[in-house]
Amino acid sequence: MKLVAKAAHTNVEVSTESLTAQPASTGTPAFTAYQYFEITATNLPAADVDQVTLQFTVPVSWIQAQGVDMNDVALYHYANGAWTSLATRVVASSASQVTYSAVSPSLSYFAIGAVTAPAAAPTEAEAPTEGEAVKHNHNSNSPDTHPAWWSVLSLQEAE
Repeated sequence: MKLVAKAAHTNVEVSTESLTAQPASTGTPAFTAYQYFEITATNLPAADVDQVTLQFTVPVSWIQAQGVDMNDVALYHYANGAWTSLATRVVASSASQVTYSAVSPSLSYFAIGAVTAPAAAPTEAEAPTEGEAVKHNHNSNSPDTHPAWWSVLSLQEAE
């Protein structure tokens, strides 16, 4: 991950939470999700985030199971009450996995997903709830404990 700030900040800590289910507050998405996660930052006001570049990897087996092409996978960003597909590009592929890159204008909930036909809305008893989270903190003093789909974190001031 590469985070570019609009101004210089100190002691910034970026945290990612890999979620086991769709966050309940995010409504029904128009995609099939491979992974949900949330990115937050301390000591960096949301208004000072210029952009965030994320790199992630998806198994070819999951892409094939969705019945889609590797170009139908995208990074989705949740903001202003809606999921938005971010421009996502393939940066590498092999027989077993595809690596993508996407740029987001801010931090919040994200999902890696594939565009598919809309699914029927879940009943109240089946409604997804916010899953248990595994928290990953990224700062210069902590070991690298990020999930496999995560990239290197760097904080820069916008030029």
